Amino acid sequence: MDYIDCLDIMKENSTVYADPPYCFVHYSRFYHAIETLVRYDYPDVKYKGRYRSDRHQSPFCIRTKVESAFIELFKRVNKKNANLVLSYSNTGMIELDELIKLAKNNFDKDYKIEVRIQDYMHSTMGRKEDKSRKVQEALILIN
Repeated sequence: MDYIDCLDIMKENSTVYADPPYCFVHYSRFYHAIETLVRYDYPDVKYKGRYRSDRHQSPFCIRTKVESAFIELFKRVNKKNANLVLSYSNTGMIELDELIKLAKNNFDKDYKIEVRIQDYMHSTMGRKEDKSRKVQEALILIN
């Protein structure tokens, strides 16, 4: 289900763990064949990858939509008086400083925002000359 629908039916005072996609690569590009097998339908397909025309594309993966996606996440968690544990990376579609600023602007003043940073070696899966790349993974705790 879409994250907005999930947040809308969530109980008050819950804790949300969110690990949205960090980059422009849509996860659906890896699962479209399996999805078609499970649905056992005959969808219209597009492009070289033979992607389903109805495949989901996360707003967290679209540069023009990522900010509003986070604002919606923050507002809906805040509305439910819930806590948020957000996992993100400094290689994400939005800068960590900007993300924290958005959180501060969209949560009530009685919320506390704590950021924990962990250095990490991310595998490039052979796409570049380097086998791994230094990144920072962030855990943003909002309660």
